[in-house]
Amino acid sequence: VALQADALPVLDLAPVLQPLGSAAYLRTDTHWSETGAEAAAKAVAAKVAELGVSATPAQQLTRQLQPPALRPGDLVRLAGLDWLPQSLQPTGEQVAESRFDKVEQAAAMSEDDLFGDSQLPNVALIGTSFSRNSNFVPLLEQALGVSLGNFAKDGGEFSGAAKDYFASPAFRETPPQLLIWEIPERDLQSPYRDDIELPAL
Repeated sequence: VALQADALPVLDLAPVLQPLGSAAYLRTDTHWSETGAEAAAKAVAAKVAELGVSATPAQQLTRQLQPPALRPGDLVRLAGLDWLPQSLQPTGEQVAESRFDKVEQAAAMSEDDLFGDSQLPNVALIGTSFSRNSNFVPLLEQALGVSLGNFAKDGGEFSGAAKDYFASPAFRETPPQLLIWEIPERDLQSPYRDDIELPAL
């Protein structure tokens, strides 16, 4: 509500994820599954298109599903059971993750682009471990057809990634045309108060 009051576009992913039910999340982890991450990525890409932002630079990715493998989930740690022997912990989850590879293509640079700035992403992503799990970033890049500047941070909560990014040379020297800020609902309900100040873009 506060972001909308400041005329910032907001995308609520609840209506996108709710129809997927439990398939949107990992069974032994608090994060999205690839199914949920893909649905979220497509919704974000549609919002970017709706805003009329022309994301660059173009990038194509191929996607190949890998064989299922054991994926340790964070629920065991959050439940305080990670000290138990593996045999006494909840059964782990087998997850078949995707592997993404870039399709090589010639970089189109103008004659006056001495430092290759035209090939730097004009869309940046900040957020939490949700952006760093289940291939959300490559799924979003594939949905947008571009390369993103990824500045998400594990354990960043509401503002950790934002504080680091806004103070970084990456932001000062090459500010993005569009900043995508992934904010988990649970962080909006955190009891702490954060006085982060949004810079003028």
